[in-house]
Amino acid sequence: MEQEGFRIAGEASNGKEALSLIDKLRPHIVLTDIVMPVMDGEELTRQIKSRYPDIEVIILSSFGEFDYVRATFQSGVADYILKPKLEENELLRILKKTAARIPSLARAELASPEKLSMRAAVERLLGSRGADLDEASMEGMFPHRHFCLAGAELRTRPSSSFETGEMRKIMEEMLACLLPDTAACVLEPKSGSVLALLNLESCGSSGVLEWLRAVARLTEEQFPHAAFALSRVYGNIALTADVYDGELAKRLNSRFYLPDRRVIVEEELPAAGLPPGPFPLNRFADEIRHGRYEAAFEELKNYVDAWASCCGTDVFEFKSFLTAIMFNITVLLVNGKHDVKELERVKYAYFNEINESLYAPDAAECLNAFIEEAKLCIGQQEQPGGGNMKRLLEYIEKNYAEPLTLKEMAKHFHFNPSYLSSYFASHNKEGFTEYLNKIRTDKAAEQLRQREATISEISERVGYSDPSYFSRVFKKATGFSPSEYRRHYAK
Repeated sequence: MEQEGFRIAGEASNGKEALSLIDKLRPHIVLTDIVMPVMDGEELTRQIKSRYPDIEVIILSSFGEFDYVRATFQSGVADYILKPKLEENELLRILKKTAARIPSLARAELASPEKLSMRAAVERLLGSRGADLDEASMEGMFPHRHFCLAGAELRTRPSSSFETGEMRKIMEEMLACLLPDTAACVLEPKSGSVLALLNLESCGSSGVLEWLRAVARLTEEQFPHAAFALSRVYGNIALTADVYDGELAKRLNSRFYLPDRRVIVEEELPAAGLPPGPFPLNRFADEIRHGRYEAAFEELKNYVDAWASCCGTDVFEFKSFLTAIMFNITVLLVNGKHDVKELERVKYAYFNEINESLYAPDAAECLNAFIEEAKLCIGQQEQPGGGNMKRLLEYIEKNYAEPLTLKEMAKHFHFNPSYLSSYFASHNKEGFTEYLNKIRTDKAAEQLRQREATISEISERVGYSDPSYFSRVFKKATGFSPSEYRRHYAK
């Protein structure tokens, strides 16, 4: 602890004794248990903050004492540590974070730049206080002109400070073996993450890559899902935070899409490609509503597969889409009168599994499994005659441009026209004429957007011999006349 700038000023066995010592010693930070004889930690915190508001307090507690911890926060406690997590690295991290809140310590550190450690300098470079650094405060730390960042993410859940510390030690040991002349600082910027700032003599990074690959090999058994990445070499140390938050983070993110890549470097990345455009949710919903489940699900799977091949896209966005489309499928099936009790029961397990997925193929497989569950619901709940309805809708889809009538359709399917009319209305949201007009106006809208044919030509192509009647039907369906729709879409 003393190597990190901390010294134990005194110890006490209860809160009352502690207050007496604090009066004499005036420490910067007090670390106290919640449960103590004579005076407990809650009362001690209240007394300290009342008498010495500049002293920061850190609380130790077990899981069952969190109500007491909440009360101490109201008194101004700086942080708390659960006893099962009371490890050296975690304690040190919280002490450093708490010390950074004390203005007198910050002023003293800035007033003595020659005493600033390399670790403290790098931590400031990564944080908001990087602007406080000047050449004098870092003099002699970085003898070379070139810099590079190497990052490691353990990707274990949860990541303990012990595991992160193990990765840091291995990185430091391999640096000493393979890059002994490189000035470097290895630190743990956040839980489950290790970062090395390397100060290089030349802009070539082949030796650095060899070092990082060696670390990846050594840790493969202990951390099989870890991701390692290198940034570009840059010449201005002031760019460190931007390189870390932007370029390096993006490369580590790529491991989600590249399960067979452990070390990510720019020159070895596949062409990222562009993610697919917005998913055609309206068309997907129409397919589900009309019972064309296989076509709808196949299009969805192809869309997800295309997205999963784009290694530069945001992981959170990809996972959010998967959970959102599952929710939409459930709603569409409810609207279609399917019994989705089982689907409702399991969907949150799928949501959680997607959220925990380390790789895109695993997350996509969760969606595929959910779709199979949905198909079971559909198969169990298909109403009698559902196959007939599907054939009717497919026939309309295929022949909408013909002068189609209910009578001709009844003749084709060997139905009585009156029975077919009532059957269609009871098994579909729209009646026969409404549905036919909807299909025709949808097809007409597609052709109007393409701007290749005249309105009269489009009218005839979608089954309306009278352009005036077509215009009235189209305006009723869309709120625009065909010419207005075309102008509106052009804008």
